[in-house]
Amino acid sequence: MVRLNSSAPAEGAEKLVEAELSLLGLITGQYPRNYPGIDLFAFTPERKDRRVDIQVKYRHARDSGTVDLSEFLGDFLVVVRGNQGYRYRKSASEKDDGFGPRDVWILPMQIARQLSTQSPNGRRWRIRCADLPSEYLNRFDLIVEMLRD
Repeated sequence: MVRLNSSAPAEGAEKLVEAELSLLGLITGQYPRNYPGIDLFAFTPERKDRRVDIQVKYRHARDSGTVDLSEFLGDFLVVVRGNQGYRYRKSASEKDDGFGPRDVWILPMQIARQLSTQSPNGRRWRIRCADLPSEYLNRFDLIVEMLRD
C-alpha cells in the first residue's frame, strides 16, 4: 500500500481549527512547524494572559485506525478525520463509498489520556479512532468555555 503524503491536508486541518476558533471570537495562531507536541494556541481578546495550547491530528480515511501521540502536551487534542474514502479495512460499496463531511473531535487532553493505550514499544500512545466519543464532535465551544471561565 502506497503511503499517502498527508502534510498538506494536515496543515489544512490546522487552518480549519484556526478558522473555526476565530469565527467564535478567539485569537489564534500556529506554533512554528515541528514545534514539540503543540500546533496551535488560542486566547480571547479580553484575557490575553490566558491561552490554550492545541494538538491537531489529521486522518485521511473514514476507516483510519489510530491517532498516535508521543506526549500529552497542551490542553486539547483535536482529531480531524477527512472522510476521503476507505483506505485500510473496509472497501467502498455502492451505498457507502467512505466519502462525506469531515469529522472533528475536540478532546480535552485528560479525556485523550483516558482513551489512550501505550504502543508495544512504549514510545507512543494510541487512541483508536473507533473509540472517539461522539459527544466531542465539533465541540469547539469547550475551548471557548475554558478561556472564558
